[in-house]
Amino acid sequence: MPYTLEYKEADGGIIVTFSGKLTEKEYQQCLKERVLLSKVIQSSKKAGAFRYSISDCANVTDFDVSVDSIKHDANVANAVMADNETVLMAVVAPSDHEFGLGRLWQAYIGSSGERANIFRTKEEANNWIAQTLALLETPI
Repeated sequence: MPYTLEYKEADGGIIVTFSGKLTEKEYQQCLKERVLLSKVIQSSKKAGAFRYSISDCANVTDFDVSVDSIKHDANVANAVMADNETVLMAVVAPSDHEFGLGRLWQAYIGSSGERANIFRTKEEANNWIAQTLALLETPI
């Protein structure tokens, strides 16, 4: 399987790590598993149980996924963000191809896009999530 899915209970993160050749079918399967996991986590009724998601494409050698799948993923992300108004989503995409598809995904998300971002490195994604979560937790 060219992906792993991990829930980090300590800080409420879902980490998806893609590797090797990623096909349309595998991408769709991963999306289903990620949504199911997020629903299970959110149904736990623990505050902050699901706070962010990182999809890491740094180890992908061939990203064979259609624009229609990217649109579908954006629609699913919008639904998840509608159910959880504080969740953040980050994509790590070092290559130009995946970065461009990530920007397309972000554009399809639309007005929820400020809670979804694309980065070249996992360090940048982690920093953005940490800083944004800190801002959300700071009382006004």
